Amino acid sequence: MTPLEIIVIVIAAVVGLAAIVALIFVIKGGSSKDKPYKNTKPPKQVMPQMPAAPDMQNSQPVKMQTSDVPFAPGLPEMLASHAKDFEGLYESLYVSCSQENAFDADAYHEWCERAGMNADRSFAEAFAGSFAKSDEPDACRSGSARLLSCIEKAGITRAGQSGAKLTFSEQDKDMYTCINSANAIGKTCTVVKPAWICAGKPVEQGVLMADNS
Repeated sequence: MTPLEIIVIVIAAVVGLAAIVALIFVIKGGSSKDKPYKNTKPPKQVMPQMPAAPDMQNSQPVKMQTSDVPFAPGLPEMLASHAKDFEGLYESLYVSCSQENAFDADAYHEWCERAGMNADRSFAEAFAGSFAKSDEPDACRSGSARLLSCIEKAGITRAGQSGAKLTFSEQDKDMYTCINSANAIGKTCTVVKPAWICAGKPVEQGVLMADNS
């Protein structure tokens, strides 16, 4: 074989190999188009979240709980029998619950402390199972409102309203004390602090001020 024939054979082999490589590249290229990479998909568009506005519709003013709040079994009935033991604490708890800017956790804590010292241990334990002192303002608010609801269920009620007028009579002597007249019988008086009653009897005296004394 002459040198020229050898050169022709080599050139033909190289051209053939190049053709094969080109064909393989085309085949692979087409395959990659059919199966794109997982990461080539465009990212999902996520709309930015605006900060939530205060839910004014669902925000509720401070108010007293209704009487459907659960208590320890029989607690309202036991409280009714011990109503007089809490004299001096009713009005302060009421004012604390009814006026947001006048809330006073001490009014609630005093109830918890006095109940805890009650000689009737079954009552003391039942009360402690439903109401407890707390350093958290929200817990005190909730406890105060629930306690006032329990007082209502016990049949202990507030007699009248502050600022009301009444003619002081002999029958009022057990329910009210007049702070500016030694003998207010027959006089028109203004209620300074309402009385609290249970079963028709006062459990906390109210305070009156005689007009034009």
